This record gives sequence, structure tokens and C-alpha cells, in this order.
Amino acid sequence: MAQWVFSPLARTELQEILDYIAADSGSLAIADQVAGDFEAALGTLVASPDIGWRRDHLTGPGIRWWRVHSYLLVYDPASKPLRVIRILHGARDLERLFREKP
Repeated sequence: MAQWVFSPLARTELQEILDYIAADSGSLAIADQVAGDFEAALGTLVASPDIGWRRDHLTGPGIRWWRVHSYLLVYDPASKPLRVIRILHGARDLERLFREKP
């Protein structure tokens, strides 16, 4: 059984992030390294799901956040397997994004 799963939106966001990094840097190796960093972070979160911080005003109670480089993993620590809800760049307008709900 998988240790984590991505929502359809998080899967799309991750692919867009990795595509952007590969295009911007001109290097698939750099995008692969960032993908590995996400994978390592997810392994840490599976082992200790409550280590992320909460932003209840954005996502409601129980949902946690974890930073990987300039990106934020939004996940449900109570889910088995761990469910990644969103993956966002930290410079985005998070208040607007979560107010609009995709």
C-alpha cells in the first residue's frame, strides 16, 4: 500500500512545479532533485504526520502544512495513507486561494 496519495489537484500542481523547474533551470536533473526532496519530506511526514503547522483559518482544523524549498505541502495528517491536498508556492496569495476553493 502507498504511504501517501495526492489529490488530483496536488498531482497537477506537483507536475507543473517540476515542469517549471526543468524549463527555468534547463535541467531535468534539478527537477529530479526537487522531486526527490518532496519524496523525502513526504517520508518524514508519514513517519511523524503531526510535525507540520496548522493554518486553521485557511484550511480548517486538522490540516497541516510543511515547507519544501519555496513550496508548501498541504496535507491531512489523520489520513492513511497520508493525503496531500495541495502543493503551492509560498509566495502565492494563500488567503485568496483558499477563500476561492478550487
